[in-house]
Amino acid sequence: MPTVGDLAAKLDSWWPERLAASWDNVGLLLGDRSNQVEKLLTCLTVTKGVVDEAIRIGAQLIVSHHPVLFAPVKKLTGDSIQGRNLLRLLAGNIAVYSPHTSHDSAQDGVNEQISRALGMINVRPLKPANAPEKMKVVVFVPEANLEELGKAVFESGAGVIGAYTGCSFHSSGVGSFVPGPGAKPTIGVSGERECTPEVRVEYLCDKKQFFSVMNAIRRVHPYEEPAFDFYPLASQSSMEGDGRIGELSGSLGVIELAKDCQKIFGASFVQLIGPVGKKAKKVAIGCGAAGSWAMDARQMGAEVFITGEMRYHEELEAYQAGIPIIVLGHYASEKFAMNGMAGRLASSFPDLIVATSENDDLVRQVLVG
Repeated sequence: MPTVGDLAAKLDSWWPERLAASWDNVGLLLGDRSNQVEKLLTCLTVTKGVVDEAIRIGAQLIVSHHPVLFAPVKKLTGDSIQGRNLLRLLAGNIAVYSPHTSHDSAQDGVNEQISRALGMINVRPLKPANAPEKMKVVVFVPEANLEELGKAVFESGAGVIGAYTGCSFHSSGVGSFVPGPGAKPTIGVSGERECTPEVRVEYLCDKKQFFSVMNAIRRVHPYEEPAFDFYPLASQSSMEGDGRIGELSGSLGVIELAKDCQKIFGASFVQLIGPVGKKAKKVAIGCGAAGSWAMDARQMGAEVFITGEMRYHEELEAYQAGIPIIVLGHYASEKFAMNGMAGRLASSFPDLIVATSENDDLVRQVLVG
């Protein structure tokens, strides 16, 4: 049975904290990492209904897209709705993990999932993140010590490529050396040339992980003087960042595209702004409250911008700029991704019972005729 810490580590690897907006609060926000988790509940926002449901089904962890703790808390009492929710979660020993903008911006995050659901091609971030500087680590080690070395190097943070962890490549060869006076060789005799089978193993790491990876190698390598190299790599374009922009498989009327979005994402209604009689092929996306990115979308050549919500003056600016806007509603633009996350967690932890809450919709739209 996984612990809160096991699940938090997996979610951290999918939605790295470094991708979060500077104003955000993401990660494990409530709970003890050592507690075991039998049942998990996903939701968009931790509401009273979600807390009721978590307690009723016996969940030990809630994964909510929006942070359960956003602004600094000076008091924790039952005098406020948030305080009452938090006290009930604490009393029930229920942890909360919130990925929020890390989830939005990640390589397989919310915005990319929207583009995939729409069948878009040539997709890239609307506002790319600064990719961390990468290094290639090359280590030469006896094959018998390969597994122990890999475990230590992976624990130090190396071996991550996109959504994959534990990545490496190794090939066999022969190492040769002459132990000098005073040396204490693991293999060979001082003053005599030694030729021994070794494995060349390669890993990727971020530049900031240099010292932790190097120390891990030195700690577990069997040789007195392990042979290893760090090579700086040229910058690579990142698929991480705010929003997405790409192309539909063919031109589509904005109204037709809005109807498709309403059906795909289960929006109770869709708002259209601007010259909606146009056709569009190049589409920009910003889930949630990303209305301020409409002008970024226009500058990148988008012919329509899809978002979760916009403020009035953002709507007015987009209208005057002549870019059509499809507003799905904040809930519809993100909720579907939490359903997908539930399935992904269930696949990664087969012993875990995962449920998706339907008690997290804060605003239900009603048409009055």
